[in-house]
Amino acid sequence: MDNELLTDYASKKTRFLNLVIDNFISWILFIITILFFEDWVQSNIGKGSALINISCFLLLRFIYYMFFESLFGRTPGKIFTATKVIDENDKKPNFKKLLIRNLSRFIPFDAISFAVSDIGWHDSISKTSVINT
Repeated sequence: MDNELLTDYASKKTRFLNLVIDNFISWILFIITILFFEDWVQSNIGKGSALINISCFLLLRFIYYMFFESLFGRTPGKIFTATKVIDENDKKPNFKKLLIRNLSRFIPFDAISFAVSDIGWHDSISKTSVINT
């Protein structure tokens, strides 16, 4: 039997819900981080500019995805929607694949790549998928 027929891929709606949940949690973590380290940032980097804030958020979001997907194969959003990340062999992706996957998220318009395709760019580039568990 073809492996494609056995895999229950997450729908676009589920993937979107994953994105919303994970972005919400990332923003909460970012706000907490900024509040916690505000004095250090102001004394060592200067007043927070928009570019610094965006850079810090993107770095925190990258760490968030790497941490959860490396340890658990899923983020809190994926836990909530009962989905997980797999590689082309239906296994938990190794660190290199996850690194490629999460660096690919920095490609402009990656999040909306699902509008023109059934698979996002960060999935196709890293040869990973999100499936229902």
